[in-house]
Formats: sequence, structure tokens, C-alpha cells
Amino acid sequence: EVLADGGYDGNNTYGFLENQNIKPTIPPPKNAKKATEKHRSDTINYIREKGYHAWYNKNKYGRREIVENTICRYKSIIGAKLRSRKWDNQ
Repeated sequence: EVLADGGYDGNNTYGFLENQNIKPTIPPPKNAKKATEKHRSDTINYIREKGYHAWYNKNKYGRREIVENTICRYKSIIGAKLRSRKWDNQ
């Protein structure tokens, strides 16, 4: 399963993930149009019928926020090393 933000929403992303047998969990934009990829189409239809919060809870999309917060904390600890352009400082 891949949890991603709406920036990754699109038929190409869904198509790639489906070809790899990976379940995409990506929120479409509010004005999303009919999709050609099954998971994307199912997501759009589900959100239209039951609402975004129902989709969010059903897919446990909050897990993405936990990962993002963990990475943010990690970067704040070692951030200076990540920003260094010198290999020895990294």
C-alpha cells in the first residue's frame, strides 16, 4: 500500500501502482473528474457518496500524518547534516 498526498493523484500514478499490485491511498481533489483507473475511480465515487471523512477513516489515511511527523522530527534532529553540501559533513 502507498499513502501519498493529493500531489500524487492522477491516472499515471494509479496505473503504475495497479500494475505493481500496490493499493494506492491518495485523496483526489474536490473537483476530480471521472477516472480511467479503477482505484482512483472507486475513491472518487466513494468520497462523493459518503464524504471525505468517511474515506479518510476507512483507509486510515491518518497514518500518513504520523509518518510525516516522524520524518519532520528526525530531520529537526539531524537537519544540519542533511543540508550540508559537503559529503564529509553528511
